[in-house]
Formats: sequence, structure tokens, C-alpha cells
Amino acid sequence: MARSSIRFDPTSAVLRYGFAVGSVAVALGFHLLLDSLFVPDTLFLLGFGAALLSTSIGLSAWFGGLGPGLLATVLCALISDYHFLYPRHSFSPLSTEATPLIAFVFEGVFVSSLVMALRFARNRAEQYAQETRRVEERYRAVVEQAAESILLVDIETKRVIDANAAYQSLLDYSPEEMAYLTLYDLLPSSREDTDSYVRRLAEQEWLTREEGEHRRKDGSLVTVEVSANVLIDGGREALCLVVRDITKRKRTEKELRLLNRELGERERLLHSQARRIVAIQEEERRRVAYEVHDGFTQTATAAYRRLQTFAEHRRPPSKEGREELEKAIDLVRRTVEESRSVIGNLRPTTLDDFGLATAIRMQVEQLRSEGFEASFEDTLGMEHLPHTLEIALFRVAQEAFSNVRKHAETDRVRSALGCHDGTVRLEVRDWGRGFRTSEARGSGDSREAVGLSSMHDRVAVLSGSLQIRSEPGIGTSIVAEIPLAVAGEEKEEADDES
Repeated sequence: MARSSIRFDPTSAVLRYGFAVGSVAVALGFHLLLDSLFVPDTLFLLGFGAALLSTSIGLSAWFGGLGPGLLATVLCALISDYHFLYPRHSFSPLSTEATPLIAFVFEGVFVSSLVMALRFARNRAEQYAQETRRVEERYRAVVEQAAESILLVDIETKRVIDANAAYQSLLDYSPEEMAYLTLYDLLPSSREDTDSYVRRLAEQEWLTREEGEHRRKDGSLVTVEVSANVLIDGGREALCLVVRDITKRKRTEKELRLLNRELGERERLLHSQARRIVAIQEEERRRVAYEVHDGFTQTATAAYRRLQTFAEHRRPPSKEGREELEKAIDLVRRTVEESRSVIGNLRPTTLDDFGLATAIRMQVEQLRSEGFEASFEDTLGMEHLPHTLEIALFRVAQEAFSNVRKHAETDRVRSALGCHDGTVRLEVRDWGRGFRTSEARGSGDSREAVGLSSMHDRVAVLSGSLQIRSEPGIGTSIVAEIPLAVAGEEKEEADDES
């Protein structure tokens, strides 16, 4: 452990004690000079001499400390005993006659102690004043150099106590002008509202932060964020306001809101255009389907029936002729079936006539006829949904069933259709080989990836969601959810355009 040591300065000690001896000598010399000029042993000279010696003791204690003050006391006592007390020019023995001398010694000790106490108090006061000045200078440096604007206001009078350079620059006031202002001049509100504002801030126990406006010198307003707290300044309550200029931030936020609003409008316009494109595509599919149905399919069906009638009434006599005729009839029959399948893929008439649930049920029945273990759960029944919603979900189901046929390598598939809380939900689940969804998204060239992307786009156009969960060896689950409200709005837009 380090020891603290007091260093003795012999030069300082010699000066302090030398000053004590010198001050006593000066007092004695001055008294002897007066004693030679005037009548000796008068009451005036005795009192004046005692005052001179007491003064020398006080000066010795003040400039030298307690030790030099006690030395001066002893010297003054000896001088008083030798020069002023009877018998003069000799030292008195300790007796009752020496009582004044003893009293003088106690007086000297008291004066030395008192002077030392006053000196110590003065030094402490000077140290406190210096520390106060340093703290004030640090406070002034921090406040003046702070980037934030700081304002100090008297709570009772609302007068500005202090404001840093940042706040003065914010409102374009000089320090001299700021000294004559009140909070009423700085806030754009009425006096009553300002009083209420200050009262509310003063009643807050914690640091409060809120937005407002302050008035510049030219009358313009600046939007600010204010942090307020109550403190004591010179025995009075003051409100300390830390003011941050947020005009640019507010302007940026406003511009951002406008940009977001414009972006939202463009997004809605894009969705509307995408829905129109889908509607046009579906309408073109419907037109082509009806043309194929009313034209090519009807012709192929008529040819099939004519060939059947011909085979029944004019059967060729030769075996080769009969086989060729049967091949022709089978080819026409397959043509009719293919044309009906094309019509069903382009635009199933059951979707228009009986609704989404029936159209999906017929797709499931087609899977069963192909040997799949297919099931369908339906809570909609014969209810018709908005046209765009039915088309979108039907295409999702159609694509999902197509993927089961081509890629799943399973004969088990389940589908469900229902509506809950204003959202229509379609799920198609199989227990096939599955796949990794990340790899499917990355393989943009595969037909499977194109089909998944098509499903997602159809659902997204109606502000819906499509979730595809799949793992190799476990199977695939496709869930599409579309809100009825969006589909209803699209239906209204379509009705308005028509």
C-alpha cells in the first residue's frame, strides 16, 4: 500500500515564522518610538501598544498559520512583561499580578485560532467558488456546444432564463433579444393555452416528450419535438426544454406518406389491370370453348353418329372393310371426347351453370374414373361466389389435379372447399412423392414450376394467399385462400365497366 507523506518545506517555514518575528518586532519598534515621543505609560500608549501587539499576532496567524500565531503570542507576552508591566525591564514571577499577562496569552491563542478558522473558511469559500465557476463553465460549454436546442424558462413568470446558441439560431434571435422574451412570445398558442401547457409539463413526474411548434423571429413556425423536465434554478422552479427541429423529418414523412399512397394507388391499378387481363383471358377461353362446342364438336358428333348409322345399315361385306370402318368410328369417337375435354379445360359449363363446388366435384369424379382414390369435402353447396373468385380457385384446383396426375405418383388425393370469416379456402392434398419447394421455385424451366407460379399469380391478383407445403416422400398440400370482399369489389368493377 502506498503511504502518503507530508513534505516539509524549510523555506516556507522560515518565511512564515520569520514573518511572525518580524511583525512583532515592527509592533515593538513602533510602540517604543511613540513611547519616546510622548509621555510614557499613559493609558493611550498602553492601549495602542496592546492593539499593535494583538495586530501582529493576528497578522502572523493569518499569513503564517497557527504555529506562527502562537509564536507571536509568546513573544508579545514576553515583550509586554518586560516593557510594560512593573517592574519594567524585568520579567515578573507567576503571581496574581501576572493575571493580565495570562489573559493576554489566552487572548492571543484565541485570536490565532479565530484567524485560522477565518482563513480556513475563506479558503473553503474560495475553493467552492472556483469549483462553482468550473461547474458553471462546464455546464455553459456543454449547453452552448450541444447540437440540441435548450431553453430554460421560469415556470411562474414564463420568462426566458437562458437559451443556448442552437436554440437562438433555430428561432433567429440574438442573445440580447432572447433575454427579454417570454414563453408567450415563442409559442404560437394563446396565453391560456401556454399556461395550461406549462402547468401540464410541470405536473409530469417523468421526462415528457411531445411534438409542437415554436415561432421564429419572422413569425414563421418551426415544427419541433420537445423533451421537458422541471429543475431548480437559484431556488425557483424552472422548466428545461430540449427542443429538436423535426421540420425536415415531418416533411420527409409527409412525402413518404404521399409516395406510399401513390404506390398503393399504382398497386391497386396494377391489380385491377391484372384482373382485367385474367378476365379477358377467361372470356376468350369461354368464347373459344363455345365456338369449339357449337362448331367442331357438333360436326364431329354428327360424323360419329352418321358413321354408326352407316355401320348398322350398310355394313361392309369384307372383313377388311369392317375393320377400317370400326377404326374410323373409334377415331371420330376419340375426337369427340378430346374436343369435350378441351372445352372442359377452356371453360367448363358446369362452373357457369352450377358453381365452383359442383365444377370441382366433377373434376374429382373424373379422377375417380381414372382410378384415383379421390375425396372431396364441400360446405358451399350450390352457392354461387363472385365470378372472378370461382375462376381463380377452379384454375388452382385444375392445376393441382393435373400435377397429381403427372408428377405425384400416387392414387390418393383429397380436396376440400369452404368459407370461414369471409374467406374462401381451397385445399388439395396428395400423398405422393413430394418435392422441395425451394428447388421447384429455382427450376423456372419446368412445367411444374410454371404451374405453381400460375396458381400463385391467380390468387395474388385477388389479394389472396397460396401456401404450398411439400417434402420428398411425404406428399404435397396446396392451400389457397381468397377474401370474399376483394372478389366482390372486382365483381362491382366489372359490372360498372359493362
